[in-house]
Amino acid sequence: MTARAQLDTLMTICTHFTLERRHVALYDPAFSRLDQEGLSALGFNVQLTNKLGKYDLAIPALLYMPHCSLKLQENFFRHNWVRAKLEKLLMISNDLALYADSIAAHNLQVTFPCTARLLPHLHSRKLPRCHPLPEAFNDMSFQYVAPGTLPPDSASDFWDLEPELCLGVSSDVEAIISSTPSGVVDATHPCRFFPRPEQRHVTGVRTGDSA
Repeated sequence: MTARAQLDTLMTICTHFTLERRHVALYDPAFSRLDQEGLSALGFNVQLTNKLGKYDLAIPALLYMPHCSLKLQENFFRHNWVRAKLEKLLMISNDLALYADSIAAHNLQVTFPCTARLLPHLHSRKLPRCHPLPEAFNDMSFQYVAPGTLPPDSASDFWDLEPELCLGVSSDVEAIISSTPSGVVDATHPCRFFPRPEQRHVTGVRTGDSA
């Protein structure tokens, strides 16, 4: 139910922003053939390659990432570490400040430098609680960088990054990415959306040897 609620929200976003579903590319390493066929039938463009969050950001952009790992978001930030892109980004994702609170400050700066540097400049508005399915969107927020608040391009202490650490995404993390002609990008962490065909289970009971 959680995954379906997140998918319903993605479809609502597409409707609200007048995004054609054929321009929304979906990816999840856990997708089964049934998932792929079902999402394709809904009009989405199902992808086969996991880029680990390293997608080129269009301008402006909407990033939709419920329950994605901090590693995936860090990869996305690093790949688009340009002032002009980040100031045109709206994120609907888990509150990054909550992630940061669970990590020692030094470790955050070393392992997730882009996230650590962006946090002081992020504005966050918590999403209303979804009472029927609270786990579907818990800790979710609208997050964005207000134009003109990031340091200038000449601020090397902010924009210069050390060589990338190994920030790959583990096999249990998935991503949805949508790129549209209007310059909107959506990303999310989907689960499997479609129920599997019912399987029959046979249980054998051993009663012991007869007397």
